[in-house]
Amino acid sequence: MSKDIEKIRHWDIRLGDYREVENMEATWFIDPPYQFGGEHYPMSNKDIDFEILGEWCKSRKGEVIVCENTKTGWMNFEPIANLKGSKHKTVEAVYLNGFEKTKERGLF
Repeated sequence: MSKDIEKIRHWDIRLGDYREVENMEATWFIDPPYQFGGEHYPMSNKDIDFEILGEWCKSRKGEVIVCENTKTGWMNFEPIANLKGSKHKTVEAVYLNGFEKTKERGLF
């Protein structure tokens, strides 16, 4: 990783409440504990108001990428991949805003 540090030196990584982050022009990658299944994570979804999170995501300036699965409805997610875990199958999904529906969007 040290040989690639120049590629990410400009990144700004913060630990804290998402609502405290300034809304600036950026590429926002948002991957919260999922609404269905995220209750099993050490930092679970039990204190997340997904409706408020969805509005916050939509209000971001710039490109927005939000990850979830298709079991939820707090944003307009598009399915991107079928996955099989050790216990369950799931369909991973993404919400994209600020991306042209062309080559860029084809990456997802």
